[in-house]
Amino acid sequence: MERSRQLLRKPLVWVLLVLALFLLISPLLRGDGGYKKVDTSTAIAAITQGNYTKVRLDDKQQKLRVDLKKSVPVEGGSSDKIATAYPAEAADEIYGLLVSESKDNSGAKFDTKVSTPNLLLNVLLTFVPFIVIGFILFFFISQMQGGGSRVMNF
Repeated sequence: MERSRQLLRKPLVWVLLVLALFLLISPLLRGDGGYKKVDTSTAIAAITQGNYTKVRLDDKQQKLRVDLKKSVPVEGGSSDKIATAYPAEAADEIYGLLVSESKDNSGAKFDTKVSTPNLLLNVLLTFVPFIVIGFILFFFISQMQGGGSRVMNF
């Protein structure tokens, strides 16, 4: 019992717990909006056949999200919302396909989303490693001096 209390007093344990919690929660917050992942060929085939009402091209993530008129088979059933990834080299070809198909398929539309970086996330990714390294150094200096009572006494 006393050993577990001592373990919980160590800041490294709390840092690891927060990191584990973050890693567990972050996939839940992303969400996919009900889009089912399919092969790129399936999404391109749906577009060329005119089986779509809306297409969104996410430029930075290289994702294509397609709302379909008729469902297509996906893993575990069928879906009228599909998503796929594409290589960066194919971006111009896919954009050209979307432009030509939207002219032919009246009522269907496409949209592009050029993502902007999240400022808070960039700041965190930049400074968190330095803070963690500083915290670890502070922890080791504290342990070398025999406890927290004489930390930073030079």
